[in-house]
Amino acid sequence: MALASRQPDARYGRNLLAEFGPRYRSYIAITSPRAWKVVEHRLPYRPAHREFHQGMGERYLEALTPRLPNAEYILVVGGGNALDVGKYVAWKLNRPLMMIPTIISTGSVFQSPIAIRCAKIGDFQRETVAPEVLLFDADVIRQAPPRLNYASMGECVCQLAAIGAWNRSDRRRTAR
Repeated sequence: MALASRQPDARYGRNLLAEFGPRYRSYIAITSPRAWKVVEHRLPYRPAHREFHQGMGERYLEALTPRLPNAEYILVVGGGNALDVGKYVAWKLNRPLMMIPTIISTGSVFQSPIAIRCAKIGDFQRETVAPEVLLFDADVIRQAPPRLNYASMGECVCQLAAIGAWNRSDRRRTAR
């Protein structure tokens, strides 16, 4: 299940977990206590395992996957670290990935690389997997502390501006 250049099934709206939650009967949940509290009552089935992630340290990640039970899906709920841990787990276990970000923007939903923190060499990047389903549920995102969503909007504007500038430059170059 290598990263493909395909688009994930990205959904935007309200109450999306009511629509998509019943699809996931057998899953491992990667999340944080705050994020799980927001979605737990919205999911009809309990996870085979719930992991409150402990960051992107190499030792933690390497020890994580061997102790996880068998499940059909990896369901990730949270911000950047949770989403990156989930991508790693889905990649290592070769399972489909469903991502539910809990803030407006985290670069993690739009890129496959993750930064694993290693004691000897610092961080290194690793390509992982693309999500099969990406749910931007407004009812979930609304539960985040407002300061996180305000800051995230600035990040979104900056990323869109960079993409727009690159596209404009490319169009000018090809018009010549």
